[in-house]
Amino acid sequence: MPQTDETSLRQRKKSQLRDRLIAVTVELVEERGLDGFTADEIAARAGVGRATFFRYFDSLNAAIVVGFYDHRLRSMVNLVREAPASLGPAEALGWMFDRMVDLHVQEKPAVLRQFLLLQQHPSLQAIALQHQATVHEEVLTEALRPRFGRLRKDDLRPRILVSATLSAVRSMADIWTQGGGRADLRLMMRQVIRQMSRGFGPD
Repeated sequence: MPQTDETSLRQRKKSQLRDRLIAVTVELVEERGLDGFTADEIAARAGVGRATFFRYFDSLNAAIVVGFYDHRLRSMVNLVREAPASLGPAEALGWMFDRMVDLHVQEKPAVLRQFLLLQQHPSLQAIALQHQATVHEEVLTEALRPRFGRLRKDDLRPRILVSATLSAVRSMADIWTQGGGRADLRLMMRQVIRQMSRGFGPD
């Protein structure tokens, strides 16, 4: 059934409200730290009620994790779609991550601070891992599927490629964070991309 103008407007308003809640959450994390505010305060600053907040997020921690990752995920999806048409699936992912790391380097203090917060708070880290295993994988898999050509619906290759690459990048990010962000992030990312493209057989 085609969308009506009214339905489309309603969806846009819901998306705009969700974006506002995410933006306020990020602002409050920057201003007060993870433990310095409540879901009620997010809702109040966004101009909505507590019940509205919980229609969009299961918990305060869930909103914080989405705040960390939402903009980043949108950039990742856009870059996968913008990658040169001549690139295959794995190469397109590598092309995307090579450009994402440039954004991370530009925002290094904020990125390092976010990664440290996740490592220091196991409850946040658990939600972040779940978010990556569901939302990130699903959205990036759909963006990557056209590069595989004709696929059966039950073909696992797109999801496996995305899952394996995200896991490798997450491990790299953990090592970088544990080292205080002193290592060359661009070099580390390129090592990950190169290793993923080569596979893991014997030398």
